[in-house]
Amino acid sequence: MKRKAYWDKHAKRLRVDAEKYYTTYSGMSMLQSFEKLLPFNFSGAKIIDVGCGAGRYFKYLKAKGASLLVAVDTGERLLLMCKEDNPFGEAILADAQNLPFKDESFDVVISMGLIEHFEQPDIMLKEVVRILRHEGILILETPNYLNPFHTFYKLKHRRQLLWEHWWGPWNLINLVKRNPDLRFEKFTSSIIFPGQSMIIVSIGSRLYNKIPALIANLEHALPLEYFGHLMFVSAKRLK
Repeated sequence: MKRKAYWDKHAKRLRVDAEKYYTTYSGMSMLQSFEKLLPFNFSGAKIIDVGCGAGRYFKYLKAKGASLLVAVDTGERLLLMCKEDNPFGEAILADAQNLPFKDESFDVVISMGLIEHFEQPDIMLKEVVRILRHEGILILETPNYLNPFHTFYKLKHRRQLLWEHWWGPWNLINLVKRNPDLRFEKFTSSIIFPGQSMIIVSIGSRLYNKIPALIANLEHALPLEYFGHLMFVSAKRLK
């Protein structure tokens, strides 16, 4: 109940104009992560976003060729906004630890900013793997404590943030590797300059309007890609 109330309270701030967001520094950086971790084209793919929030990436995924997009969340207000903004998708109220789908129902499972909220993340991971088909792709995203800006924010607001885990890259990679049904594929991160630190990007963009795009590109190359405040892993289901 506490978590449901939290997400209902913060639903409004999670909603964005998706197409406009894709042209911002943060949006470009996030899409760079998707481009690195997902196939160039997955025409006809069935995709589910577990912990979808307001569904800000659904238009991008549809443009990549998805035939079915399903949004799952425990926040009713979030699902309502997701459906309003993405009428072409399905929105389902459900718990990530008990999903109402048959085994191997989806080609791609995305779960962003969710796994850190579970006391036992392996249980949630096992459930999302269950609904992923053989050789299907799983994308997990969670905050990264190697990013100094976001770590400062986390410490400052530690009483308000409902996080069970605060990980670095190796923790997320090892979580995937210890699941016997998954093969770890790739790691990356995005948005080195989150929140208030984005003033650095803003000042640069006033001097040269391509600065945000340049930073978004550079931060996905070694060694910078380990320091974005959101980190991602991709994995394939083995069996």
